Amino acid sequence: SFYADISVNCLKKAVIHNADGSTETITTGNFSFDANRNIVRYEQENESKEASNKFFNNYTYNKSCSTKPGTSAPKEDAVKTTLPQVKDIKGIDGKVYHAIKIGNQTWMAEDLRVTQFRNGDAIPEVADASLWKYLQKSAYNRNNAQGYLYNWHAINDARNIAPVGWHVATDAEWNTLIKNLGGASVAGGALKDVSAWTDNQVNTNESGFSALPMGKINSDSGLYEWLDKAAYYWIKSLLSANGTTASSFNIKSSNNLIQKQQSKKTDGLSVRCVKD
Repeated sequence: SFYADISVNCLKKAVIHNADGSTETITTGNFSFDANRNIVRYEQENESKEASNKFFNNYTYNKSCSTKPGTSAPKEDAVKTTLPQVKDIKGIDGKVYHAIKIGNQTWMAEDLRVTQFRNGDAIPEVADASLWKYLQKSAYNRNNAQGYLYNWHAINDARNIAPVGWHVATDAEWNTLIKNLGGASVAGGALKDVSAWTDNQVNTNESGFSALPMGKINSDSGLYEWLDKAAYYWIKSLLSANGTTASSFNIKSSNNLIQKQQSKKTDGLSVRCVKD
C-alpha cells in the first residue's frame, strides 16, 4: 500500500515516498531504531500538538551519528532505509485491501470484507445475530463497514473465502507474527490501531497491522459483544476440526496481550489473510 525511502541526517530528517507518487519531507521530530524488531519509529507533533507516529518496518540501516570533538554540532552521517512496496489486493467482489510486510510475512492490513467465494458464489449474509447459533453453513455479517464477521464454516468452505494468492492465516503464521512483535505479552499493542481503541494501553501499531476492535457475534446469546473493546480472529486449521469449537486469537482493550482461545464455530469473528 505504500513504501518509504527514509533519508536521515543524525535522526533529524526524513523523506517519505508514498505509493501515490507524492513525497513528504519531514525535518522535525524524533527517530528511534529497534534493531531487534527491525523497525524505525518516527515521532512528531502535529498542528494540534498531539503526538503522532509513523512506523516503517523491514528496513536496513547503518546507524551512525556522532558529535565532532570540541563542538556541539552533530556530524551528519546519513542513514538510508528502504521498505519495499507492497501492492494492494483486489478481492473477487472488487474490494481493495492494503497489505503490510512484517518480517518475512505479508499480511492484509485490514479485516476481510468479501461477500463472494473465489468462484463467484455469494456468501450468505445473515444480519440477525440471534439466528447464528442455528447455522451449519457459511455466513457473514456486515455489522461494521470496516470489517465483516464470518463463522467457522465460511473460512473452511472449499470454495475459498480468501482472494487469489492469499489464504486465511494459520496457527503457525499467527505464532510467527507474535514472535516477530516481541511475544504474546506485548504483541497486542503492536497490532492495535492507534486511534480506534478505547483503552489506556500504549498502542503503537508498529507492525502496521491496524487491528480494529470489531467485537464478535456470540452465537449462544445471539448478541454482538465486545464492540470497541476486543478483536477476535479465526485461525485456519489444516486439519479437519471436530466438535462445536475451533481455535481463534483475541486482542482486548484491557491489556496488550494476544491470546488463543476456543470459539464456537457458529460465532462471528474477524478474518485476516496472509499472502501464499
